[in-house]
Amino acid sequence: MKKRRLTLSILLCTILGFWGAKAQIDPAATCETQALYQQLKMMSGNQLLFGHQNSTLEGIGWVDYAGTTQQSDVVTAVSDYPAVVGFDFVRGYGLFYNHVIKTYERGGIVTISDHMDNPVTGGNTWDVSDTTVVSEIITEGSNANQIFKYYLQQSANFFKNAKSNGTPVPIIYRPFHENTGSWFWWGKNLCSKDDYIDMWRYTVHYLRDTLDVHNLLFAYSPSDMKGYGDYDLRYPGDDYVDIIGFDMYANGDFSTSLVENCREAVNFANARGKVAALTEFGVRDGIQNTNINTWFTSAFLNPIKNDPVARQIVFALTWRNGDLTHHWIPLSGDPTFVSFVNMYNDPYSGFESNLPSDLYNCSIVSTQEENPNTAHHIYMYPNPATDWLQIELDHIGNEGANIQVFNLWGQSVMQQSTQSAATTIGVAHLPAGTYIINIIDNQTKIISHSKFVKR
Repeated sequence: MKKRRLTLSILLCTILGFWGAKAQIDPAATCETQALYQQLKMMSGNQLLFGHQNSTLEGIGWVDYAGTTQQSDVVTAVSDYPAVVGFDFVRGYGLFYNHVIKTYERGGIVTISDHMDNPVTGGNTWDVSDTTVVSEIITEGSNANQIFKYYLQQSANFFKNAKSNGTPVPIIYRPFHENTGSWFWWGKNLCSKDDYIDMWRYTVHYLRDTLDVHNLLFAYSPSDMKGYGDYDLRYPGDDYVDIIGFDMYANGDFSTSLVENCREAVNFANARGKVAALTEFGVRDGIQNTNINTWFTSAFLNPIKNDPVARQIVFALTWRNGDLTHHWIPLSGDPTFVSFVNMYNDPYSGFESNLPSDLYNCSIVSTQEENPNTAHHIYMYPNPATDWLQIELDHIGNEGANIQVFNLWGQSVMQQSTQSAATTIGVAHLPAGTYIINIIDNQTKIISHSKFVKR
């Protein structure tokens, strides 16, 4: 039987408000989009949300462009939808419109990637015959620039019109992915680092500031960092990215490099107050190509779950089910089917039924802003912690401070008073997981928040 649905209380959201509001790049984002971002941050380390591309759009032996049946090979396998459902504009702007709305109305999360056609050659995404495409795009007024803006206008129309009862659906938008490889026209060998960054920033400004699209979280997802380069290679900057992701496909048991990449993504995201995600993953060319029958548990879930840093990845999205020679969700009778079911039943994996019931609830969105004059700077180490945690504040009032520790259910698990700006708390008795520290200065009543992981 699947575990209970997560319910993140308004109390917890208030505790996390200061931390949760940090680093989202659109100050005018809809409150539902802000709520989603804060919830994703709060789930980090507690549960890995499972995602599937085109999950309700197509499967083995069926398609549903109208979005009427909401069939899914994931539902067929485990009687539950994936927590995250992915789509792509390469399939056409209208083919999955209803799927986006219905996913949101069920309480699921939507992500859209964008295999954009080549605006110079007229070819598809994989047309890498011209190395001037990106530089032409960012040349204002050029023919390629006009075509590129037309593509973005079509995308903006979709984003703004995907509504449920008048509310725009929050969408994780993932353009120009796998850019550290060279199989797309925006790849590493097809454009300079500066041109790629300029194109990404141009896209954010055009969608957000010119076209007034405010229901997006922007996800940056290069290829496997261990094979194609780290984030610093082409990262667009903290003001232009909400979610730090990566894509990774390989054969066999690639769990060691998978965990290494997850750790790199988490560390990079945490340093910037961002969300870390495995934005695409799987066995290369489909799950049918592995001879590891326990792949979903032994090569994917357990290695991530058992690493205190890697487990802070918030979601992992695998690719679509096209046919029996190209699918990533096993059917009953496939060698990996039992492993998939076992993954589903693991408390660490999250599917749609496990998402918070208030995932998009505007009442949880904190309006408190990060202000160095009204909050302490907190330094903590080691993080992750095992037996103890050293806490250092930049200052403390004469009356000392009260330290409170909450789990992700919003429950207070320990309290401690301190008269010093540097103090040590024991955490050996706490179960492994993610915790929030709430510090109240007894003199100034300033409240500060931070997060740590207990291994």
